[in-house]
Amino acid sequence: MTTTSTAGQSSSRISNVLLDWAPETSPIRWIVINAFLALGSFALLIDLMVAYRDEQERAFASSWYLSWNLFLCFFWVVETALETYHHKHENHSRMTIELWVFWILAIYFFAESVEMVWERWPVEEHLVVGIVDEVVNTAAYGYMVGRIAYRHNYCCCSANRDLLQQQRFDDTEDDYVQLGEGNSSVVFSGKGNPLVAGKDMTTSSTLV
Repeated sequence: MTTTSTAGQSSSRISNVLLDWAPETSPIRWIVINAFLALGSFALLIDLMVAYRDEQERAFASSWYLSWNLFLCFFWVVETALETYHHKHENHSRMTIELWVFWILAIYFFAESVEMVWERWPVEEHLVVGIVDEVVNTAAYGYMVGRIAYRHNYCCCSANRDLLQQQRFDDTEDDYVQLGEGNSSVVFSGKGNPLVAGKDMTTSSTLV
């Protein structure tokens, strides 16, 4: 019984950590991470363009390209996994088409980057391919920054709109308090001042 309880608590803690790290619950954190990855890809793009003209720079650019691509794709898999876990936990529904596309691309490029590192792919002989890759990576992670920022802003605006509507509803309840006794009714303002009173008939009043 104790073992089962401990396992359940451990599973709950892990679940909370995963949910806390999901892009939906920690948008600022992932905006910063994706912005860093986009800037790193752009810096590598500049270095590859320099290496295209300078042969002495090619060895460093090649090593940077292989290690950076592996690092980049690893984070892509992690981010997609966290987003999928959050989606399953909150919605209890199947993955969206967008998540399926992210998974296919993330796994494919991660496997490719591992293979390139393992085989020590000669980047210096294919600098144009490397340059195109980093253009795509920079644009992709720039898109991820914009995507998360947009969702975060949309959620904040929706929450503020709901809060404002609730406040208006609460104010309306405070301003109109109706006390009824038989067929007569008295309408009071929020300060308790009687506005309309009647006997043997129901009287209503509207405040503007």
